Formats: sequence, structure tokens, C-alpha cells
Amino acid sequence: MFEEQVSTIRQSIASISPLMVNLRKGEAVSKISQCLSDFEKKPTTVLVCGEFKRGKSTFINALIGRSVCPTDVDICTSVVSVIKYGVNEKAIRYFGDFSNLKKEVISIDDIEQYTVGSAEEIDNTICVELELPLEELKKGLILIDTPGVGGLDPRHAMLTNYFLPQADVTLFMTDVNEPLTTTELDFYKNKVLPYAKYSAVIVNKADLKDEKSVEEIRQDTINKLSVYLQEDAALLKVISVSAADCIREEEGLGNLGKVRLLIDQLVEEHKRESLTIIRDDLSEQLDLAIAPLKAQITQIESPDTNQIQVLNNKKLELTQKLNDLSNPQSGFRLAINDKIDSERQAILMHLNKLCIELSSTEFNQWLQDPQATSNGKWIGQKLYDRIDELSSEIILKQDKAFESVAQMKEFEGLLSFTRKKYQGQLVVKDVDLSVPTHKRILAGMSGYGIAAAGLFLLSGFATIAALATAAYVSTRQIKEVGTGMQQAELRRVYLPQLQTETQNIRIFVEGRFTEFHRELLQTLSGKIKEYQDSVNMSINEIQKIKQQINVAVNQKVALQKQLNVLETAKKSLDTISI
Repeated sequence: MFEEQVSTIRQSIASISPLMVNLRKGEAVSKISQCLSDFEKKPTTVLVCGEFKRGKSTFINALIGRSVCPTDVDICTSVVSVIKYGVNEKAIRYFGDFSNLKKEVISIDDIEQYTVGSAEEIDNTICVELELPLEELKKGLILIDTPGVGGLDPRHAMLTNYFLPQADVTLFMTDVNEPLTTTELDFYKNKVLPYAKYSAVIVNKADLKDEKSVEEIRQDTINKLSVYLQEDAALLKVISVSAADCIREEEGLGNLGKVRLLIDQLVEEHKRESLTIIRDDLSEQLDLAIAPLKAQITQIESPDTNQIQVLNNKKLELTQKLNDLSNPQSGFRLAINDKIDSERQAILMHLNKLCIELSSTEFNQWLQDPQATSNGKWIGQKLYDRIDELSSEIILKQDKAFESVAQMKEFEGLLSFTRKKYQGQLVVKDVDLSVPTHKRILAGMSGYGIAAAGLFLLSGFATIAALATAAYVSTRQIKEVGTGMQQAELRRVYLPQLQTETQNIRIFVEGRFTEFHRELLQTLSGKIKEYQDSVNMSINEIQKIKQQINVAVNQKVALQKQLNVLETAKKSLDTISI
């Protein structure tokens, strides 16, 4: 794919490299050459995402022609699986925290025990990387299977959020049995489209409906997407498939052939865009090198006294741009600052809303769960996972905000930025939730007060009823007091941490916007200085040529004077007749 175009670009680089070094463009051309090498070697990453139980793992198994991702009907994938080509079969699991990931080689036969279950059950595995000697992967594909979003485990959404921006092509999986929901539409619009370079929707499990019904559901999916996204239905890529039939290899079923063609098309579009960027970057560097040379040649062939003035005007224009960059009050900087501040405020407001919900509504709901007071670590893990999910969502929004700034016409497509991940510091603790005996006794005293009153005032059956009521009230009060004390202890341990974490995320957001602002100014300054260098080179070379022309003119005048003397003398001699 694109072999001829790559060859042409590489030949161009080889032919101009020595000259570009002399013109002080060697480093820039070297970087472009490295990008071209990366383009040739780097596989295309295809990520599959969607809500849980949509058949994502079965779909990937069908694509590679081998069942490596667990697909039991009663289980859901809990980690990310990255499947790539390798000469020999190999499985590596990555576990721990993102800030300090550890890895170990595992048996491919043991994959399920590290990919299905809670964080504790899978030994805190984050990702499993599989290397397989399969032709489908050898041609340059990396497949990523993500956990289902929309379930109760926030860790799944966090992992999907983290890997989404790393994909070149994203396939969003739906199910013929559950027509596209509002939740799915929201996820596709707000998570997939903003970060997917190229994407398509796969309507899976087509074997569960007849052909006519499947096509109706596919068209319904297209219509819903068209209305919700406000896009032309003809431009939407939606295809039905039966991953199960593909695995069973039932002839004529599954539609996997069309899916492969669709993926190939998306991969080709991604590669075309990447190669176009490389070509345009090289073209820009050539323009910067050619401009001074053309100016010199023009000056030699047709000396123009205004040429240097034109270049000096261009130099003044570029200098003004640099001054605008360094002046916080310039219209250029104010327009950029307004855009950045607008994006920052929107993200911080969204973050504040999420943090308030987490520290009040969500935290209180978890406290009411019996697991909270039976296991001190349970609610800590809930908070830890929720912080990871929340921060990953904020980072996605932040990177999208940076992209919207980078696309401002003032930047002329010159701006790029780095992506960073927030790493939370909330510590999951083994909280002591035992309630002292004396406090349990005190909690039940009022109930026994009822019993004493019954014994004093009543007799017979009424006394027995009073005792039963007293016992019930005492037991309930002991339980309520115990639970209340346990919840209070959990609040004491985790609320300060939660408040610190939410403040840390705010600081991270503010810091990243500051870094981004610095990055964009540095990028623009570098680009403008490149153009300045080109103009300065033109001016310097033309001045040299002008000096050389002046020297030549002066020499011609001196020689002409000498020649005139000699010619006059000769004429005089010629007139002498001997």
C-alpha cells in the first residue's frame, strides 16, 4: 500500500539531503525521513469498543481466525487485550498502577484468569499483550479488545478511555438484539468520534435474526446516528456481521469478508492522511530552501534594486508575528487566550460537577452497601477506580479541547501537543470497622428500658410482648449504631483523601493548560523563526551578489580607463608614419 509514493518521497529525500544540509535544513529533513521510516514500519491499530456483552471478543477472534479472547456467555472481559504479530506465540500481562506498571510472561492458556473478573480476581491486571504468528496480523495490524462500557465497573470505562486515543481505526460494536440506545449514541458521539481518526459501527450477532430483520436494524442504526450526529446518512459506515458464524466457518454466513474490506478501507484512509502529512512537511522545507535560491538567481539575471526591500518588508512582517507572540496584550495572543480560557472553564465546571457527585451522592450510596461495612477495602477500591475513570474522562475532554485550539485558523495547522495521563494517589486501606463492646451495650440500653417498664406495669402475655419488642429495638439500635460508627470511620479515612484527589485533578488540569499554552507558543515561534531564517538567507545572499556586481562594475570602469589610455596611445602610434 502506497509503496510507489513512499519510494518517490524517499528518492526525493536522498537527492536533496546533501544540499539541504548546506542550506541548514538537514535536521528537518532527517526528522521527515524518520517519520517516513516509521510510516513504513508502524502497524495500524484497530480498537474495538462498545457496551458489555456485544460480542467484541468473539468478533476479534473471528478477525484473526483464532479463539484467544475469552467469550463465555456468562463472563465479560475486564482488561484490555492487545494482539499483534510475533514470530513465536507469547503472552505478557501488565499489572499494577499506570505510574509503575509491572509485567510478566504468562501462558496463553492462562489468559482467562487474568482477563475476566474484578481487579482482585485478575490480580490487578491492566492489559494483556499477545504476540501471534498470524498472517492477518503480519500485514501490519494491531487489534485492541477493550472491556465493555456502561456496566457497573468504572475501571472498564477508565481502560477504554485510556486506549481510545491510541487507536488509528475504531470499531464501535452494537447488537441486533438491542437496537442502538441513547447511551450508545452518547458514547459514540462524545468518546469515539472526537478521538477516533477513522471509525465505523459494527452491528453484531446477525445470526440471531433473519436477513430482512438484520438489514432493517442496520438501517435503523444508520438513521439514528444520522439524526443524533447531524450527519449525512450516506457518509456513515455501518455494517452487519455475525462473528459467531464466522468462527463456525459456516459458508456464506458471517459477512466477515465485507468487514475486512471495510477495515482495509479505513486503514488505507488513515495511511493516506499520514503519508500526505509527511509529503507536505517535506514540500514546506523545500519551499523554504528554494525561495532564497530563486531570489539570488533573479537578482543575477535581472538585478532589481527593490528585491531587498521586498524581503525586508517580509522580515518585518515575521518579526511582528514574533512580537505578537511575546506580547500578552496583542490581538493574536488575546484571541488564543480567550479560546484557551473558554475551554479551561468548561472542563473545570464539568470536573466540579463530577467531583461533587462523587464526594456526596456516589460516596453515600456506596456507604449504604453492606459490602462497605463488611470490608474496609471495598469502598476504597470503588473510590480508586472511580477516580481513575473520572480523570481519564477529563483527560479525553482536555485533549479534545487542545485539538480545537490547535485547529484555530491563526495556527495554520502548525500546532501539535503531547498527551499526558493523570495518576491518582488515593490509598486503599484496610479500615478497622470493629465496634467496641461497651458502645454496643450502650446502644441497646434504651430497648431494655422498654422491657423494664413492661415488667413493672404489665404481667403475663403483655410482659412477654414487651420483652420481645425490647429485644427487637435493642438489636436494631445496636446494628444501626454499629453501622453508623463504621460509616463514620470510612468517611474519616476516605473523605480527606477524596478531597485531596479531586483538588489534585484540578491542579493537573490547570497545569496541563499552562504547559499546552507554552507548547503552542514554542511551536509557533519555531515555525516563524524557520521562515525568518529563510528570508534572512535570501537577503544575505542577494547582498553578496549585489556586492559582487558592484565590484565587477568598479573593475570594469578601471579597466576601461586603462584601455582608453592604451587605445589612445595606440591610435597615436598608428598615425605616425615612419
